[in-house]
Amino acid sequence: VAFDGADAVTRDGLVVKGAGGALVRERLVASAAGRFVVLVDAPKLVPSLDAWGRLPVAVLPFAVRLLERALADLEPIRRPGRSDDDLAIVDLAIPAGADWREVARRVADAPGVIDHGLFEVRLSDVFVGSPDGSSSSGEALEWGSGA
Repeated sequence: VAFDGADAVTRDGLVVKGAGGALVRERLVASAAGRFVVLVDAPKLVPSLDAWGRLPVAVLPFAVRLLERALADLEPIRRPGRSDDDLAIVDLAIPAGADWREVARRVADAPGVIDHGLFEVRLSDVFVGSPDGSSSSGEALEWGSGA
């Protein structure tokens, strides 16, 4: 079992990870685990990823300019420095109402992309902690208005 946080979670199990830049390692750990459990607090529950708005992307440093041209309509912004895996991290602005799954497929096909921060999980594997120390499963939660 692997446990990790998330930046935003929707009621249909879409999760954005990678604000800290470790999205490639997070994907590898999630893929290797028999069960991947997401731990968040209530503000991370969003009705749609439009509330979060950005998709982190790990890119070969050599290919950043190619990616910026290929995905110019998503307003790529390169973060300073590099990830733990020596990759460049580029944040993309996803338009409101966009199909995030389709955007993720497009991003995955862009030159130089190693991975992106869109994950899909079962709500039964999302747990939301409360200040009093209690937690609830994602299946029985009230969803917030934004992260």
